[in-house]
Amino acid sequence: MADRVNTMADKANNIAKSVVSTEKTPLNKNLLIGAGVFLVIVFLWFGYKIFVSDKQAKFGDKPIDKLTENGWEVYVTNNCPYCIEQVNILNQHFPYFTNIYNDRPVESVPTWYNTKTKEKKVGRQTYDQLLEMAK
Repeated sequence: MADRVNTMADKANNIAKSVVSTEKTPLNKNLLIGAGVFLVIVFLWFGYKIFVSDKQAKFGDKPIDKLTENGWEVYVTNNCPYCIEQVNILNQHFPYFTNIYNDRPVESVPTWYNTKTKEKKVGRQTYDQLLEMAK
């Protein structure tokens, strides 16, 4: 019976040691990597919302819809470097804009023409100028 008491005492002693153990357990690497990836994604998303979409927020999610609604069209040619720059700005910031024409006679290119107000803007327009036209 003394052996049985010693065995039970040893078991209790081992349980107590494991509960109050000061040994450091290694952290799960996969958990740390997952948490790091999650934080990076969250920071990128907030950065996009704060810095990239800030100007578009002024006019809604698709400011190009406002350009189209306001009656703006642009006339370009394929061999004009300013036209290529203008189309690149449109493709980068206004991917839904489709009022780009090569077949309309204009004095110089690129030319922006408003079909509602008959206003004409000659030359490449910057992103900020296009946002202004979308008001």
